Amino acid sequence: MKTRKLGCTELEFTTIGFGSWALGGGDWQFGWGDQDPERQTYLPDVKSKGVIAELIFSSQLDRSRYFFTALYNKIDSKLYRYETATLSATYLVARNLRLVAEYTHDIEHGLSRGAIGMVSGF
Repeated sequence: MKTRKLGCTELEFTTIGFGSWALGGGDWQFGWGDQDPERQTYLPDVKSKGVIAELIFSSQLDRSRYFFTALYNKIDSKLYRYETATLSATYLVARNLRLVAEYTHDIEHGLSRGAIGMVSGF
């Protein structure tokens, strides 16, 4: 399997990734608890269609300080309609500190919003 070196470290990883919000069931200590159907919130049986598309540009892959992202979301159902397009630019200031600028246009309602801020993780 093909691997790539992570930054300036000696660590090597495959280019395949995995992300998940929740894994496991009610009997797993890090799970979301019991899956009792009587305790779940009632949701009517509604068919939905949805699309998510994301494009990420990084000139030097994992060594880049600049990242540009384009994101498109669309949900269409009888209960809810949502369609947005987002552009963002990120600059890596330090290992755990990013400067982010983002612009989102709500296509469904014709509204726009922008945000500029710092993101940190420790």
